[in-house]
Amino acid sequence: MQLLQISASDLQIFLETPEELLTESEEMQIAVASFADTPRSLLEILLNSDYSAVVEAARLHVNFAGTLEDYQETIAEVLRNLDLGQNDRLAVELMRFAPVAPCFLSEWVPQRRLIQGLQNEYMPLRYRLQLLERF
Repeated sequence: MQLLQISASDLQIFLETPEELLTESEEMQIAVASFADTPRSLLEILLNSDYSAVVEAARLHVNFAGTLEDYQETIAEVLRNLDLGQNDRLAVELMRFAPVAPCFLSEWVPQRRLIQGLQNEYMPLRYRLQLLERF
């Protein structure tokens, strides 16, 4: 899906009748949710979208998330709850029974997964220390 480009003037019609935004295509809703100057009132409308990608984009918009600290915490929470990428998933599975250098694990691997590596009797001490440093 290619992201539509919109401007502040494109938002004007939706500011007058915000509910109309939910009748637009997914591409238009994503464009509005991704636009830097989209006001909070429209983002709140997009939280009711039928499209999960639109809801997530609206929820993660800095104008909706609030202060910079709140925004960073919201992003961190989303990343913690995402499924692991293929490389991380393979490394975590391998880490259960074999030594895996911590450099193979991206920064997005949740701590609960790293604990499995600490429990692995074959994990070298230097790798255990590196995993502990990540906590």
